[in-house]
Amino acid sequence: MESKLQPSNELEKKYEKEVVMSPGKLAWKRFRKNKVAMTGLVILTIIILISILGPILSPYNMAAIDLSNTTAPPSLSHLLGTDASGRDNLTRVMYAGRISLAVGFLSVLIQVVIGGALGVIAGYYGGIIDSIIMRLVDIFSCLPTLPMLMMLGAIMLDLKVRPENKMYFLMLIIGLLSWPGLCRLIRGEILSLREKEYMQATEALGLKDRRKMLKHLLPNTAATIIVTAALGVGSAILTESGLSFLGLGVTVPTPSWGALVQSVDDMDTLQNYPWLWMPAGICILLTVVSVNLIGDGLRDALDPKHNS
Repeated sequence: MESKLQPSNELEKKYEKEVVMSPGKLAWKRFRKNKVAMTGLVILTIIILISILGPILSPYNMAAIDLSNTTAPPSLSHLLGTDASGRDNLTRVMYAGRISLAVGFLSVLIQVVIGGALGVIAGYYGGIIDSIIMRLVDIFSCLPTLPMLMMLGAIMLDLKVRPENKMYFLMLIIGLLSWPGLCRLIRGEILSLREKEYMQATEALGLKDRRKMLKHLLPNTAATIIVTAALGVGSAILTESGLSFLGLGVTVPTPSWGALVQSVDDMDTLQNYPWLWMPAGICILLTVVSVNLIGDGLRDALDPKHNS
């Protein structure tokens, strides 16, 4: 006679199902329940797909000039009109999305690699290593980010860096100036985690320091890293857009959303040619808002105290 315990009610079934779930699946389940965050994910996915596939499917070349059709209003042949050089504005907005999104995501990747690595090392070893890394963090935290970026942008202009190469310098500069905050957060978590029982077990097993950090400590800071990275993408995109708007970031003929908004250089353009600047501005708004919604949703989903 089989003595199988059956769940007595729906609450027990739900609890039993969640107990056997992996942390990743459980976080995804919580995230899916957040309709606002899912809306942000859908919007961001659409923007990314359009930015990647749009220029490939477009019949127009991003840099093709047609002086016979300058600043033409939106029409069936040019859905978002043309710019002052007769280039199709829709194609340029989609291509600009590649640049702005690449700068946002890759600069955050640099931030995560540097901040995560130094945070784990500082928190694990402590002592003089911790002091050196934290003083380095203090130095970078004291640097005025925007003036530094503007100064470096001006240097790139003087050095006549090619427009298509500026995005790589922007990624590197934004990433190098953004890591201290994440480093502090990771260090604080590692200081707590290294006192846990499972870390004492790794000591008893004689595991190498590198394995302890990579296999046991760093994965337990994934929630902090993911949320910080998600929120950092929006900040990086805004920073790149601001620099390009000031003429210190990506410049023509290579477009970015900030560089396209820069076309508003007089009141006549602002009032009479909205198709030149409004689409790029809307793309910046939607991308940053959707990334922030995703970041908030991930923060709730990865919180172990969050009620599912």
